[in-house]
Amino acid sequence: MSFKPQIWYSDSSDPVMNLAFEECVLDDPRTQLPSLVLYENSEVVVIGKNQNPWLECDPEHLEHSDIPMLRRLSGGGTVYHGYGNLNIGFVVARSGFERRRQLELVSEAITALGVKCEILERGDILVGGRKVSGNAMCYRSQRVLHHITLLVNTDLGALRGALRPAEPEIETHAIASNRMPVANLSESNSSINIDSVRHWIVYTFNNVYSVGEYRSARDLDPACLAERSERHRSWEWKYGRTPRFVAPGYGDTRLSVSGGFVRAVVTRDGTEFALKQPRRYHPKLREVSLAAGRTN
Repeated sequence: MSFKPQIWYSDSSDPVMNLAFEECVLDDPRTQLPSLVLYENSEVVVIGKNQNPWLECDPEHLEHSDIPMLRRLSGGGTVYHGYGNLNIGFVVARSGFERRRQLELVSEAITALGVKCEILERGDILVGGRKVSGNAMCYRSQRVLHHITLLVNTDLGALRGALRPAEPEIETHAIASNRMPVANLSESNSSINIDSVRHWIVYTFNNVYSVGEYRSARDLDPACLAERSERHRSWEWKYGRTPRFVAPGYGDTRLSVSGGFVRAVVTRDGTEFALKQPRRYHPKLREVSLAAGRTN
């Protein structure tokens, strides 16, 4: 059995497939540590595990624009993926894990491309004061998935348009994204593209850990990929996992939402009317009748 580092590369641009791919690499006991995961998605908005989709983006607008909204397995803030954005994942041992180590590897690759960058305390990578990279982690008992996005030459106008919230007045303790001005690496060096960035990420990984062996989705359990893909497509995962929140209702009322369902209408004086039949939340769902509920 080989114990060399592994480089997992997806030749798919399907966001659902790639999120499943990344998770299965993390959870497959045959995955060697460390492993590097690389993929590029078509347009998609990906929210953190503990975020509110309506506070981070406008799911209905995205649907009309044929842009899916997905919830990933890790925490952190919302990101826009599209062609020109490289997704980088490191699967490493949890024992002795240091987030800075992977960030410095990416920083070293960026520097090799002739671009000066800095790493902020929370893990963002900046070029000229603008964000080119964000990161998040998913922890298992023995492993950590540390994934990093890197803006290379993506459509920043599309990014900004996709991340406009549907309902900014939502009240919640869910994790909120830290919005910052963004930039592409190609703005600093016009010769930079996805291929050149991928090359230097792999080169630096091999230099730090020793030369890795290439792997693909064909080396993973198809049942794992199918199960994870099905979960990522489901309403229950995308919306039902949203932490409890309160949203504007009709007039002075508020809507109490948990599990993605409106459970009660709250009046101005705080009286709560539980709905006999909870309804899936939607920002336009403001005329929920108090007659549909009863006083708690």
